[in-house]
Amino acid sequence: MNHFFRLCVLVALAAVGASRASADLVLSTPSGLNTGDHFRFIFVTGSTTAATSSDITTYDTFVRNSVSSLYGNVTYGGSAITNWLAVGSTPTVNAKNHLGGYSSSVSVWLPNGTRVASSLDTATGGLWSGTLAHKIDQYLNGSTLGSSSSTWTGSNGEGLALASYELGASGSFARRGSTDYASGGGWISFGLMDKPVSFAMYAVSPELIVQAAPTSVPEIDPASFGSVAAFLTGAFGLIEQRRRRRGTAIAVTP
Repeated sequence: MNHFFRLCVLVALAAVGASRASADLVLSTPSGLNTGDHFRFIFVTGSTTAATSSDITTYDTFVRNSVSSLYGNVTYGGSAITNWLAVGSTPTVNAKNHLGGYSSSVSVWLPNGTRVASSLDTATGGLWSGTLAHKIDQYLNGSTLGSSSSTWTGSNGEGLALASYELGASGSFARRGSTDYASGGGWISFGLMDKPVSFAMYAVSPELIVQAAPTSVPEIDPASFGSVAAFLTGAFGLIEQRRRRRGTAIAVTP
């Protein structure tokens, strides 16, 4: 009987430990990064939009809605990621500033862990250097695009607004990039297209930090207490039924 009681407690504790919010898509730390390293994921949106708005928040909202609708709750290190950013320039915002400037200590990676750039600056290997370590050709779930795709950017190769061809500029055309390029800056500055045409966009995660492997007890979701209590009530009820059948008492040791 004591064995049955212990089993009930273990199952209940397991239920509590597994009660943290579920994730539809879990992103993993790219190989080669160490605890404390700063990095970002970059990907191509799975849906498309026009380039008619001059408000950068329009494109951020587009990216976030695209992620939510296609991938649900996305997490890294046990925390949900919600503040995705579009890689684009408008008449008032440069893409590189929108991403936080020319940071030399933040590397950029594809969702499957392939390195794209060693930094967010113009130095060799940087995102804005004109040459990437790998072309940006993946969706957020790590799957590779079946063919090259155009992306709205409004930018030149250094992440600056391309005058008269920014997203939402007054003219008829906006700058686009191509997912088929890793060198020459073509990934972000490839050609022009009519703004009402729908293209995908590049998007990035907020700046993430590699955390040490967790050693603490899993966080308990308060909402789980009701189900655990119900489980224990049923378990103790079963114990009581067995006690009555056998006509014996059970001594429970604290």
